[in-house]
Amino acid sequence: MLDYSIWLAAIILELLLIWRSVSGDYFRRYPVFYSYISFVFLQSLVRFTVYRLQPDWYRSVYWFTEFVAIIAGCSVVFEFCQLGLRGYPGVAKLARAGLLAGFLFTFSKVLFTARQGADGWTPALTFLLERDLRFVQIAAMSILVAIVLVYRIPTGRNLKGIILGYGLYLALTVTNLTFLGVFGEKAQAVVVLIQPASYLVALVTWNVVLWSYAPAPGRIAFAPRKHSEICEETNEQLAQAKGAVESFLP
Repeated sequence: MLDYSIWLAAIILELLLIWRSVSGDYFRRYPVFYSYISFVFLQSLVRFTVYRLQPDWYRSVYWFTEFVAIIAGCSVVFEFCQLGLRGYPGVAKLARAGLLAGFLFTFSKVLFTARQGADGWTPALTFLLERDLRFVQIAAMSILVAIVLVYRIPTGRNLKGIILGYGLYLALTVTNLTFLGVFGEKAQAVVVLIQPASYLVALVTWNVVLWSYAPAPGRIAFAPRKHSEICEETNEQLAQAKGAVESFLP
């Protein structure tokens, strides 16, 4: 009964988040994030419908949609780097390149494992891929937060809340997957509740921080100056300095 309640609550919160994104024009500001939420909303509806009507299909549907969700989650982290480092294009480009390399390396490692096995791609490999990619996402977000704090990069309340909610979800998901990998089916009863509950907490966080738009404080903008103006100002300062020196001379 509890798992049904969490499931339905997540669907309602996802729908509320999507509705708010349309009414508040947030989809344009965070397109990848809201596309991800829309996908997860449709995924939740499909899973719930299959579970109720065709329980025998649920396992296959679950692992297929989970694989797609893993890839979609990677794109969300890319958007975090793009938005968080918007005023620093060089650093943002380097961060995206590092992320892409980390994701490709992780995926290639799991794909190589699949090719070595006799059963091809299995749910166990999807589990392994999710765990490893979540680790990469956590590392990337930790580095992003560190850069923002060290260089005091201004970020708005909305982006902070999105990163906080997703970071909390990632941390609990990795803990959950590691716990499942160590204890196996013995931990199944606990695992099936922890991950949905952590996502529910993330949804509550997102609905709170994204209910109203809070623009990020802008960086100080310097108006471009003409070369002639700079030369004129420099000549004036040199003339003043020359006059001050001559006044001290006998």
